[in-house]
Amino acid sequence: MKNTKKVKKVAKKAPASKNDVVLDFPEHVQEDSSTLKPIVDSEEEAEDTDEELRVALREGLIKSDGLNIVHLKKRPIINLVPELKSRLEKMPTLSWLETLDVTTTATAFEETEDANDFEREINFYKQAEKAAAIAVPRLQTMGVRVFRPTDYYAEMAKSDEHMQKVRKRLLETQEIKDRQEAIRAIRKEKKFATKTKNEVVDARQKEKKLFLETIKKHRKGMKQQLDDMLSNAKRLQVDEADDDRRVMNRGGSAAEMDHVKRKMSRNVRDKRFGFGGRKKGMKRNTKQSFDDLFKGKKGKSGPKKNFGRK
Repeated sequence: MKNTKKVKKVAKKAPASKNDVVLDFPEHVQEDSSTLKPIVDSEEEAEDTDEELRVALREGLIKSDGLNIVHLKKRPIINLVPELKSRLEKMPTLSWLETLDVTTTATAFEETEDANDFEREINFYKQAEKAAAIAVPRLQTMGVRVFRPTDYYAEMAKSDEHMQKVRKRLLETQEIKDRQEAIRAIRKEKKFATKTKNEVVDARQKEKKLFLETIKKHRKGMKQQLDDMLSNAKRLQVDEADDDRRVMNRGGSAAEMDHVKRKMSRNVRDKRFGFGGRKKGMKRNTKQSFDDLFKGKKGKSGPKKNFGRK
């Protein structure tokens, strides 16, 4: 009896992992859990464990081949036929108009293969068609309207208030979508405008840079030519002045003398007013002008003109 009690203690201490074995002991191998003591790792306990396994093998509680499979108990099928029949008898019997039960032959379903879903659906359709062919004439004989009139409008499942809420919600959703699309389009246009503006600015800067480089190169190349042109203009002016002086000294025709006088007056005006340059301080007094202030003006030499009548 001592060995049987130890076997029960091993069953109580069995681990709960998947690979472990759960033993089901008979009723005569039982012991109160309060009398069990914790297992201590020692040589004596190991010997007791071996003895317990031998007792379990002798009693047939475990198999010697090592395949201890736990068989789960199946749930029994409950089919209480008398109770079902009594409940069916207590149920109220309704008229055929409330149930519309129609029975048709089901010979076609027996020949249908289980894997052929298309053929099965065709059989369902044919069965419904046969049932309608039986039920419709019967309803017409009972005075029940089967076909809907042309001017019939079915009542809506939802109330007008509910539909107004749905419509309002749909409009708000559509408005939000439209607003988002508009904002997205504006952002896209702004990005495109910024990109175009940057491209134009870059192009202008490149053109300006190229233009300045061209002018710089042109200035470097034309500097010598400009110097030559200025020197030639000065030389030409000096030559013309010498020619005018020679004409005045040696005398010439009246046309030449008149041209020289006009040219001299033009030169005086150009010298006084110039073609540009500094004009500031031109009328300011100098030492020479201050000395000339107290001197009388000298008359011009030559015969006096007679302004009277001849």
